[in-house]
Amino acid sequence: MSTKTNRLEAVLGYARVSTAGQRTDNQVELLEAAGATEVFAEKVSGSRNAHSSTYRDLFDRVRELTDEGYRVTVVVTKLDRFSRSLPDLLHGVQELADMGAKFFTLDNSLNYDPDSPASKFQLQVFGALAEFERALINSRTAEGRKVAREKGVKFGHPPKLKQKDVDSIKADHESGRWTPAQIANRNSTSRSTVLRVLGLYGAGPYQTREEWEAEKRAAQRKK
Repeated sequence: MSTKTNRLEAVLGYARVSTAGQRTDNQVELLEAAGATEVFAEKVSGSRNAHSSTYRDLFDRVRELTDEGYRVTVVVTKLDRFSRSLPDLLHGVQELADMGAKFFTLDNSLNYDPDSPASKFQLQVFGALAEFERALINSRTAEGRKVAREKGVKFGHPPKLKQKDVDSIKADHESGRWTPAQIANRNSTSRSTVLRVLGLYGAGPYQTREEWEAEKRAAQRKK
């Protein structure tokens, strides 16, 4: 007489928000309601989370449980909580599949079963859509910044050095008496800035404070 052995089941949740001002509480609550007994939560950008310690802890736990004979399911609230990069998404879910784990999203955008050929196709489709949406957002942001620049908006901080500072750095260098580090100390700036001024940093000609302000005024006059 044979008996059927039920394989142990484990559900692990993964929650993520992008900025320190956001909270993972709502995601954690939803994941626990879905049966997750352990939730790995973190605050990190979706474009970098594949390299975070919490993300890797999740995979280590999946590996530990599958080695113990558990059938593991990893659950997230939405696909973009797991990754916003299609390559990272495909790699992450495939890594789970290689360990025999399932992957599930609460909004039903993806239910990945490593034993189902249709699941991989579904993963690629939804992953592509997620990346496409992200690309559209980035494109709109870039277009907005371009329009703003054309209207004279200057992004970032203005250059620290004025023309007299640049002239002093070049004079020190031409004298041959000091190293870039010593020149930086003499002129109360950084070595990298000195190298930029001297054209040794590979970042193009250094723009002085006066040049930056003149460019800003010229752009504003065009409005």
